[in-house]
This record gives sequence, structure tokens and C-alpha cells, in this order.
Amino acid sequence: MEVLLINYDLNFEIRRPPIVERIRKLYPDNKRISESSYAIYTNDSPETVYDKFKDLIDSNDNCMVFTLRRPYAGWHRTPVIEWLESRVN
Repeated sequence: MEVLLINYDLNFEIRRPPIVERIRKLYPDNKRISESSYAIYTNDSPETVYDKFKDLIDSNDNCMVFTLRRPYAGWHRTPVIEWLESRVN
């Protein structure tokens, strides 16, 4: 399994985007990294993950799925760091 980072920017959205609910439903082992980024722990490829969300993306939006590997650097709340440390290769 790998940690994938889903990064999205849904422009002109007025309400909480449905992509968040879908991430939480399809990938319960996740951590919110930022307002529009979630890390997920999965066997799915980045392409497979993107395919599960592309129906929520329109021409003025952005969505990318990245594989997260070491080394990485930064600061976050302890639960997020612990989650990443226990899952990222």
C-alpha cells in the first residue's frame, strides 16, 4: 500500500465540495493535509483514484493525485505526522 496525495482546487464552489465526502467514504484511512488536500492510504494507483473523482471536476477546476514518498519535509499537527510516519515508504 502507498500514501497518495489528492490535491484539488474547485473554483466557484459555494458549498463544501462533494469530493470531500467521497474521499472519506472511499478511503476511510485518510488525513486532511490542508483545506484542499487529503492523504489516503490505498492499493489504488493514482490513475484509479483520479478516475473515482473526475466526474466532480469541471473545466475551471483542478485535481491531481500524487504518490507521496520519503523524503518529505514540513510541519503539521502531531496526529498527521504520526499517520504519515507510519505509512509513507
